[in-house]
Amino acid sequence: MVSRVVYQYMSSQVINTYSLADLDQVVPMDREQFYESQFELFQKSMKPSYAAEVVDLLLFDLDGRMIVQQRSMQKVENPGLYDTAIGTYVHMRKSPGFGLMTATLRELNAPAFLCSKQDDFSEVLHVVLNNLRTTALVQFLGKRTHTFKKLYKGHVVPMVNTYNVYLGVFGGSIDVNPSEACGLSCMSLKEIDVHISEHEDMWTSDFIFYYREYRKDIEKFVSTLLSTKN
Repeated sequence: MVSRVVYQYMSSQVINTYSLADLDQVVPMDREQFYESQFELFQKSMKPSYAAEVVDLLLFDLDGRMIVQQRSMQKVENPGLYDTAIGTYVHMRKSPGFGLMTATLRELNAPAFLCSKQDDFSEVLHVVLNNLRTTALVQFLGKRTHTFKKLYKGHVVPMVNTYNVYLGVFGGSIDVNPSEACGLSCMSLKEIDVHISEHEDMWTSDFIFYYREYRKDIEKFVSTLLSTKN
């Protein structure tokens, strides 16, 4: 069992969103405004109109187990559900890479080294392996605009994210902030498979989508991690 570090919650954040009519144009929007506007459309039986840009990190420990967060019951979105260990919004005028960097510093109290697409991940992992208790190693996985089902105000609401998802490894300890998470657990892929098959409604649709869509990449990542470590 691991835990997560305390950080300050911002009640108002201006984030990057995109009109679904023009995904090339960034539309800065207050985060609460985004949720309320999409919830209002849901109540009128209308389709979502904007996508919020997010960063999610599928994080593993040094034994190849995924670090899974159970979201706090105080959360407005997806309260109490199992989710990726780290997730954040891309703020106005910031890049996904900047969002990832600040999120890992905030959540892990450690910097993240982003492995370039041009670099061989196994070689980079071998170089930094002895430093992974104080530094996270991260690899870009994919980006897409996708509709997810969010638990919001007691309703299952379709909302759209333009996601930037990453794979990462970190071997240090993490402290939990009770307002953000009920706790974190380290689970093998097999354990996650069993839990999702028995309790799929306890996981965010975001996590399930990433887990299934990128399963081969996830398995390759874990295999590389374990073979390099050993």
